Amino acid sequence: MKDFFLGCNGDLKGGVEEGLRMKRMGVDFFELAHTPFTDVDEALTIRDTLRKCAITPWSVHGRYLDRESWPTLEGFEHDARIANLLGARVIVTHSPSKLEGGAFDYDRFYEAGKIAEKYELDMAIETCHLGTDMPYSTTSYRDLIEIVDHLNMPNVGINIDTGHTHVGDRRDVETVVREVGPRLKTLHIHDNFGARDDHQPVGLGLINWREVLRALRESPYSGPLMLELSGGHQGRELLRQFGYDTGAEQEIVWSRAWLRWNWDELDYEALHGKNA
Repeated sequence: MKDFFLGCNGDLKGGVEEGLRMKRMGVDFFELAHTPFTDVDEALTIRDTLRKCAITPWSVHGRYLDRESWPTLEGFEHDARIANLLGARVIVTHSPSKLEGGAFDYDRFYEAGKIAEKYELDMAIETCHLGTDMPYSTTSYRDLIEIVDHLNMPNVGINIDTGHTHVGDRRDVETVVREVGPRLKTLHIHDNFGARDDHQPVGLGLINWREVLRALRESPYSGPLMLELSGGHQGRELLRQFGYDTGAEQEIVWSRAWLRWNWDELDYEALHGKNA
């Protein structure tokens, strides 16, 4: 049976006090959320804070790879350098849309993968397709599988964003986990109701977490369940009309509780059988 490890994104602007609070909430791994805006001194401070709080730096969210927003990869290299200073293992990037004519920008992926390799990082390309009504990226998870297989670079794989996948690719996120298989480098875990990418806490949505966790336990992936929660997300405007909102602490605690419950039930099932 695999061990349960929880991670969470953030910026640790609250220093050691915030880090210790995250640790008490059950967070063991960390993703730096705002890497493009982090300089070397800030990265070293965050690294020292994580060490004091016994939280392991796992990943950073790097710049996107689309050429319109970032004509060069100079910024992506900055993000990789920050990840290396932190001691992180993975740099996450968003997949650009297909080129005109439907081709993939293989050169862009390759160049970014080599930068990640230079800084001893895995690069995880995120599932970003949000459906035809919200063409955030026209690259589906199956496109990413094709890209990763074509590149054939050991350090380049996929980041399954459960919310994006649930909205734009397919409702049974567990099937995506199984199809991605050994290409999985990391996760962004959050929930939604299938209509919009509103980054709800785990359990406040329609994703079947028991089956997603089952698929993850069957996969070669051994990293943390990395929460990507953002309490101020614009997709929550409807809930706020009813005076409902949550803070980061509530979201971490709720998410951990639901994930842990389902994980423990799978442990019980493995020991006693599914119908016990």
